[in-house]
Amino acid sequence: MPAFEIDGGQPLRGVVEISGAKNAALPLMAAALLTRERVRLHRVPRATDMDTMVKVLRELGARAEWSGPNTLDLQVEDEAPCTAPREYTLAMRASICVLGPLLARRCVAHITPPGGCKIGERPIDAHIRGLKALGARVVETPETITASARRLNGVEVDLSVASGSTVLGTANVMSAATLARGRTIIHNAACEPEVCQLAEMLNAMGAQIQGIGSKQIVVDGVRELHGTEFELIPAGAHGGGLSGAVADGRDAGGGDERLARDRRGTVPPGGGGDGALPRLPDGHAGADHGADVPGDGPQRGAGHDLPEPFPSRGGVAEDGGAHCAAREPRVDHGGGRKRRGAHGEGEAGTVSVSSASWERLCAFSGRPTECAGLRDFLRDCLTRDILPWWLRHAPDAEAGGLYTCLRDDGTVVSRDKYVWSQVRAVWSFAAACNRVEDVREWREAARGVFEFALRHGQRADGRWNFLLDRAGGVKEGPESIQTDAFAICALAEYARLTGDERAVAAALRTARVCRDDLARPGSYRTKPYPIPPGGRAQRVSMQFSLAFFELGKLLGEAEWIAEGLRLTDDVLENFRRPELGATVEYLGLDNGLLPPPAGTYASPGHGIETAWFQIENLRGRREPERLAKAGEIMRGSFERGWDPEYGGLWLGMDLKGGPPYLPNSEAKIWWPHCEALCGALMAWEVFREEWCLEWYARTHRWSFAHFPNREHGEWTQRLDRTGTRRLDTVVALPVKDPFHLPRALIYAVETLDRLAGEEARRRG
Repeated sequence: MPAFEIDGGQPLRGVVEISGAKNAALPLMAAALLTRERVRLHRVPRATDMDTMVKVLRELGARAEWSGPNTLDLQVEDEAPCTAPREYTLAMRASICVLGPLLARRCVAHITPPGGCKIGERPIDAHIRGLKALGARVVETPETITASARRLNGVEVDLSVASGSTVLGTANVMSAATLARGRTIIHNAACEPEVCQLAEMLNAMGAQIQGIGSKQIVVDGVRELHGTEFELIPAGAHGGGLSGAVADGRDAGGGDERLARDRRGTVPPGGGGDGALPRLPDGHAGADHGADVPGDGPQRGAGHDLPEPFPSRGGVAEDGGAHCAAREPRVDHGGGRKRRGAHGEGEAGTVSVSSASWERLCAFSGRPTECAGLRDFLRDCLTRDILPWWLRHAPDAEAGGLYTCLRDDGTVVSRDKYVWSQVRAVWSFAAACNRVEDVREWREAARGVFEFALRHGQRADGRWNFLLDRAGGVKEGPESIQTDAFAICALAEYARLTGDERAVAAALRTARVCRDDLARPGSYRTKPYPIPPGGRAQRVSMQFSLAFFELGKLLGEAEWIAEGLRLTDDVLENFRRPELGATVEYLGLDNGLLPPPAGTYASPGHGIETAWFQIENLRGRREPERLAKAGEIMRGSFERGWDPEYGGLWLGMDLKGGPPYLPNSEAKIWWPHCEALCGALMAWEVFREEWCLEWYARTHRWSFAHFPNREHGEWTQRLDRTGTRRLDTVVALPVKDPFHLPRALIYAVETLDRLAGEEARRRG
């Protein structure tokens, strides 16, 4: 068989252009059959499979011409042929991709069961099941597949297969559904970049596809599609293999980390990702006790060919284990690695690789390739998983606002609407537009929830109600001043996005009344957690320090900046207790310590959160002493709040070792870990001290191993201490809302953007 002879031992240096993705190109080429207008594809690799697919399309009445070295023009000239030629379909499995487009456009399709693939058992049952559900009549023989339908109709269909999901099956059914009558909902759709890219191109051709990159894709059929010009994502195997080689070279002490990175999105419009290198910086996103790395399961953004380079990077587990799914022949690369000294076992489609430590996958140092790669991964989480999940499950199209009492699968538990969840959602969608990318769907979501919240949430005196019924009727009035703080931040962010003067006026009304209330501790309420008698809460000063700063920055008014700075000093000088090595949650009205357990209670998440709030507030100001105190708070919160037995951050703790003041304090809740993810990166940007990176890596590993919901998307928000069981008891409020996680990802992406730009400028 053909072989390469490689003389090793040389450091890797230089810049390599990542080629276009072959596996993405083939479904795109087949989709050209859905229109009579020209489809122009850029950066198409000149591979054998491309030539084969070109021959298939020409036999099916399309003109196919190379108008440049890697530019392919496709245009249907004759819609009569409906039979894919046997000699070509037997040579290439991806020839099955023409089945859906032919059926949708020409009402009939004949194809030989495809060949050409050596990756184990790969039946096409899901393709047939999906097309039948759309209304096709399918006749199968050992030699042919014939599908016909006078008209396809939208339907709900589950495309799950034994291995999880099917990329080509999703591509076929999604393509066919674009011209079907009505709405098609595809459950257990594949999430790989090839599917995302196809959906993007179909939308560019006039299709209406939502949920791109998720396990549930919604397709609203249209009458016809038009032509388009489209550029392929970079090849995952090419970029991933080079990433693995660069990483191995770096671990061996040699080499250069430069790679040509391509910003062509592998995500729906408004997202940002990198098809070539979507997961290298996320090598530490596995579990402490055996972790998943990119494989053939429903990994968002990871291609089928990426597992091969990644096991060589070492493990992500402290027990020395890393695991990835792989189809049978793909485990062969392990033999080569064993010969190089690695240890691995492969059976039944899995690869297990042992590692001496996890540091090799947690070596984020702020170098530009690492900053940009980590940024892309976190941005991918935000734009392809978190925000789309909320847009699918939460909007109340009839009454307005969002449902935020949801189960992990998106089921609505209660139609009551907590106002602080509504305004926090306004912040998340507006901030995503302001700080990541201005996407129409996010802007519309921010606008819709803003209108509902402003209409029903704010009282004439400026305060905000606590709980509304579905239609906006008031069930509980202003029971928590924290709702007011969230509202000020949300209104400032929304005004920054839209210039809406109503948002500015509403924020000022709230800020003025709250400034008066804050001067009289004890005059306000803080539901769901009341302040102990004779005390005041750190979280209130923390939240309003940021709220007043954000309002001051929006208006350019020193008055509100000064108010924010006064509360910054309250946190740094009063709630920060060096003698306890922590920030206490409650103080007496005289700033003295309250008796235990209230006086010795600390929230690690609030400590990290208040630290990054103050870092953000002090950005651009020469305040080394204040910043140093904020850094002390953050580091102490990590060190005292991390569970040494099971990992993860406690919700709360008693600083003297007694029973914690609040219930469920040993639980592992999503929001402290969210604060830690963005906070540690912001601290690194300011202090450039190794503890920032160490705590980021540890938190990233634990969080992405335990919280992401692999079945439904988004995160499971409440876990027990071990991180293995969902906590069914209500913690604070019975809500799941789009705030802490989106906010953390938005701030982290902003921070990494600055770091990557800074390093790139320094390198010239």
